[in-house]
Amino acid sequence: MKKIFLLATILILLSGCAALAPRLSEAAKAEPNTGFITAQSYTSTARGFAIVVKNIETGTRYGMELGEDGPARASLADVVNAIKVPAGKYQVVSWSSDGFGLVVQSIERKGTEPAPLLDTFTVSERSVVSLGRFILANGGSTRAFYTEISTSIRSGRVSLKEVQDAFHRQYPAVQESSFTCLACVDY
Repeated sequence: MKKIFLLATILILLSGCAALAPRLSEAAKAEPNTGFITAQSYTSTARGFAIVVKNIETGTRYGMELGEDGPARASLADVVNAIKVPAGKYQVVSWSSDGFGLVVQSIERKGTEPAPLLDTFTVSERSVVSLGRFILANGGSTRAFYTEISTSIRSGRVSLKEVQDAFHRQYPAVQESSFTCLACVDY
């Protein structure tokens, strides 16, 4: 599985897309001129998902892996992933899945509905911006003459307190100046 993900990352790099940013160490600390982007993910079947964010000012793209590598488990409920990025303005530009090879999907705004994950957001020095919770799925079925493959990523309901508490359990050394969530709801 790691070989497939490595191949997918290389192909994405060659196509002008983002490479995966290094997964944040649990001992990571806030540093000058940098901040963090984080997300929770839930899945029981999917592997190899990533969200790509772009620094609007520099054009640099950063891929953040969702979920975990390794053998399949019964559940990967609320895995917290985070990357450290330079302070600046960002936008989610795409997501990808390599669950069955390389499948790249683009996120596009449809209609006039508000889409907070597609809006530009600011990562300030020593701040944490959460993209919220994602529910990941991939699957396949074999038909008479072809194999049908499907992948999906959708936003899940989560509160600011839930994502903040989960982030601090995973990364206890981070003492941020602010913590915001783009797709959280109060309930």
